[in-house]
Amino acid sequence: MNRINPLHILALLAVVLLFFIVKLNGAKSEFIHTEENYKKVFNVATQLKGLEDTYSNSKKQRKLLQKILRNPSLHTLKVEEKFTNSGVILKVKSINKKSLNILMTKILNNSFNISSFKIKRLNKTNASFKMEIKW
Repeated sequence: MNRINPLHILALLAVVLLFFIVKLNGAKSEFIHTEENYKKVFNVATQLKGLEDTYSNSKKQRKLLQKILRNPSLHTLKVEEKFTNSGVILKVKSINKKSLNILMTKILNNSFNISSFKIKRLNKTNASFKMEIKW
């Protein structure tokens, strides 16, 4: 009676083996889920880095905006520029359709963070507008 039955040892080893197999499968599925989440987070981080590179450089955006406003076709406009540390406010009391179209095309085709934009029609050919761009 003092001896352990070898069948009991085999049964215990079989139960332990099954337990480890179940745990290993659970760990594999958790690893696959974690890897998928890592890929998603990596893609989001890459996109955010690209957006930061585009929008965070205020000196670059300021120079680009000044270059747009010095355009020869827009040089005759009286654009009121109010630069601050956080952005710029552009105001034009009267602008014709052609100049407005040129200005909007140049501004909207670049990566500016436009926080507010108002256009008011003065007559058939002229309008006034106010735009606030944040850095």
